[in-house]
Order: sequence, then structure tokens, then C-alpha cells
Amino acid sequence: MVVQKLILVLMVVLAVGLSGCNMSISFNDTSEPTTSPAVVTATPSDTAAETTTFEVMARQGWQNSHVLVSSGDRLTVKYMSGLWTQQTNVVEAHDAGDQGDYICGRSDCVEPYPDYPQGALIGRVGPQLVAIGDGASFTSQYTRYLALRMNDGDDGLYDNSGSVVVSITVEHTTSQ
Repeated sequence: MVVQKLILVLMVVLAVGLSGCNMSISFNDTSEPTTSPAVVTATPSDTAAETTTFEVMARQGWQNSHVLVSSGDRLTVKYMSGLWTQQTNVVEAHDAGDQGDYICGRSDCVEPYPDYPQGALIGRVGPQLVAIGDGASFTSQYTRYLALRMNDGDDGLYDNSGSVVVSITVEHTTSQ
């Protein structure tokens, strides 16, 4: 009987552990046989983080990172490697944040994020725009996939070149 209880508890521990929950186990510590089972309590963890990498191409518009985030999740996007430029043979290749000093800043600008430097890395979760550069952390306001791109107008992508690789870490928050 003790062996059966131990096997049952181990199976529950494995199942709960794989689900990302915190857990506590208590036993009736008596040498006499009992019909009351061990008590297992599982509590969902407050956060679960996952990290992935993604290559962002300079000549493409919004690129789906395939990272689904929920409203309230905390995201961190960090430049890891690669170089790109918004004007091949005119602007030196640079990382995701070292893009020069041109900021349009007007309502008639063609850049998706007119108040952020042209050539820098930007992100979007639904309608939420995020200035990323070489790295940024933010809380998602929407449940959508994270999209990334160079901050350059769609009509100007033809003369871009290169790519950058970023790490994307999402801390999923759970409601309790």
C-alpha cells in the first residue's frame, strides 16, 4: 500500500511539475494503515518566462516573430548580433540601435514610428508601437503576436540591406 501511494504521489509530482505549478505535499505520518490519501496542492506560478531568438530582415516590413503575448505580459527584446542599414552604400551598416540622428517627427513622415530614429529596431503588439533599438522592456497592452522591423517607410525598404538577430523574452503573467 505504501509503495502504491508513493508511485501515485510521484506521478502527481511529475504531472504538476511539468505544468509549471508550485506544489506542496503532506502525508499522514503514521505506521498504521490508513485510507486517507496523501494531500497534494498545486498552485499556478505567478510568472513563466520563455526566451527565443529571431532574425529581423532590413528589407521587409512588419515581420511576425511568432511569439504570442497576452495583455499584461512583460517582454524584453535585446539586440544580439548582425548589422543593417536603411540606405545601402549611403549609411554605414549598424546594429539595431546605432542608426544615426535622423528623426522625422512630423505627422507626414513615412516611418512607422516617426518620433524614433530612422533605421532603428521597432516593435508592435497589435496597435502598440515600441521603440526597441538595442534593447527595451515593456508590458504588452494587447494579446497579439510580436512583430518587428526596421523603422523605415515601406517605400524605402528597397535600398535597405542586412539583418539583426534579437532575443525575445516573455514573462507570461497568470491571473489568479
